[in-house]
Amino acid sequence: MRSLNFRSYQYLAILIAIFSFFISIWQAQYIYDGHHWGLMASNAKDLLDGKTPYKDIFIQYGLFTTIVHSFFMKISNLKIISIFYGTSLIYSISMLYFYALINNKFKEYFALFGITCLFLVHPFTNHPWHNYLTFFFLILSLFFLEKREYHYKFLSGFFFGLAILSYEKLFLVIIFFLLSYFFLSLKNKKLKDFYFLIFGLLLPLVIFFIYLNLNQIFKYWLNYHSISSLYINGNYIVVIFDFFI
Repeated sequence: MRSLNFRSYQYLAILIAIFSFFISIWQAQYIYDGHHWGLMASNAKDLLDGKTPYKDIFIQYGLFTTIVHSFFMKISNLKIISIFYGTSLIYSISMLYFYALINNKFKEYFALFGITCLFLVHPFTNHPWHNYLTFFFLILSLFFLEKREYHYKFLSGFFFGLAILSYEKLFLVIIFFLLSYFFLSLKNKKLKDFYFLIFGLLLPLVIFFIYLNLNQIFKYWLNYHSISSLYINGNYIVVIFDFFI
């Protein structure tokens, strides 16, 4: 009986993810967004046209987001809608991994409750933005982090790295997480887990910085990180205070 219930929960989770995908596609035909759609599509097309990231292309959030979007546009013969279809598919898959993550940690009905809450909070993809891709890699990272084998710890770190390259400012948040995980590993005498996690994290980041240096665009990339000061007028104390409020 429990096996039947478990399968029923799985089927319901799959149906929720599929419904999210199709409702995303349905509502997309009524949307025109020159910023959220246009910026992502133009970045992807410029990359396919051979333009240099950061130097010739305004990439505000992360290069890997542009790479993924360019892949979808490439296989669809440069159709802008393709990046939305791809993003919607990624979000639906994220839902299933979110279900699996909770199910591994708790019980299946908690997992179904979790994916239902996720759907009710954010039922569909409303634009092809970087946060969906980042969410996908974060869920994958946490999913593999729960497993004991070292190669899964490496995969967890690797996906953390891809999450950072999809949204570079996420690095600050992950630093705090890594510090917590280090002390937890130290307490449990499992520092090897932490080493494999860090190795996986550093691999995509090192490749990224090698790419920046080989193309002599490190300074251009660095200048992009001054954009944040335009949003907050340089007053970090006030922004942090408002955040806690």
